[in-house]
Amino acid sequence: MTITRIILWMVVASFGVAEAKQVSSVVQHLNILASKEFAGRKADSDGYRKAQQYIFAALENKLPTFNHHFTFDYGFSEHVGQNIYAVKKGNVFADKYIVITAHYDHLGTKGGKVYYGADDNASGVSVLLELAHYFAHQYTRYSMVFLATDAEEKGMHGAKAFLNDAMIEPSQIVLNVNLDMLGYGKKQRELIIAGTKPFPFLKPIVNSANKSVPVPFRFQETVQSNVVSTKKQRIQLLRSSDHYPFYLQDIPFLMVTGENHHRYHTDKDKADKIDPMFFEKANNSVNGLVVALDQFLITI
Repeated sequence: MTITRIILWMVVASFGVAEAKQVSSVVQHLNILASKEFAGRKADSDGYRKAQQYIFAALENKLPTFNHHFTFDYGFSEHVGQNIYAVKKGNVFADKYIVITAHYDHLGTKGGKVYYGADDNASGVSVLLELAHYFAHQYTRYSMVFLATDAEEKGMHGAKAFLNDAMIEPSQIVLNVNLDMLGYGKKQRELIIAGTKPFPFLKPIVNSANKSVPVPFRFQETVQSNVVSTKKQRIQLLRSSDHYPFYLQDIPFLMVTGENHHRYHTDKDKADKIDPMFFEKANNSVNGLVVALDQFLITI
C-alpha cells in the first residue's frame, strides 16, 4: 500500500467505516479537515501538519503534486509556510494556466477552545480536492493548478509567495479562481461570486454556467462584515482573500464564497453545522463553473 493510500485510509478510518460510506467524498474531506484531530490547522501545530499530509496525499493520488516552502515576516519574527499544489496539463494551451486556490490554514486553539474552521476554509479546500480528482483525467483546454495555500489568515502570504517565487510564471496564469467559505451560500440558495466588475469579460461565462448548476452564482462585490452588527458595514471582497495578490499582478480572478455568518472565526464553525446536501450542490456548482471557464475563456 502506498504512503498516499495509507494516510488517506488512516484519517478516514478515524471517523468509522459506516460514516464514511454514508457521505460523499467532498463531505468526507470537510469532516476530516475540520475534525478535532486537526485542531484548527494553526501554523506549526500537529493538526496543521496533519492537514498538510492529508492534502498532499489526496492530490498526489491523482496528479503530480509539489510542496512549496516559503518564508514570511509576521509580527516581529520570520515564519516558514508551506503551499501544496498539483498540476494538470492542458490539451490545447499547455503553457497557460487556470490556478484554483483555497487556503487551508486557520486559527487553531485559543483558551482551550478549538477553532475548527469548517467553513473557513476546510470547505474551500474540500472542493479544491474534488476539483483536482475530477479534472485529473478530463480533457481540458488549459492547464490547471490546484493550489492549497498557507498563511492566508496572516496576510495572504502563501498566494504572494507562489507568485513571487514564480512556481508558475505569472505571465502564464490566465485566471485565478479562489474558493473561500463555501459552506453556507446565500441563504442556501446562491453562492456569491466576485471579480466580474474589474474583469467584465468573465460575466457571460458565469451566466452560461448558471444555466445548469444546482446552486447559481450571484454577482456581488461586497458582503456584510458582521451579521450581528447594527451598522451593517461591508467588506470589499476584492481585498478579502488569496485572489488579491493575483489581482495586483493584473491576473483576472473570480472569488467564490458564501454569506458571512455568526460562526465565522469562532469555535462554533464546525463541520456538523454545514448542511451536507447544500455543500454537495455547492461543490457541483463550482465544478460546473470551472468546466465553463475552461471551455469558454478566450485569451490572447
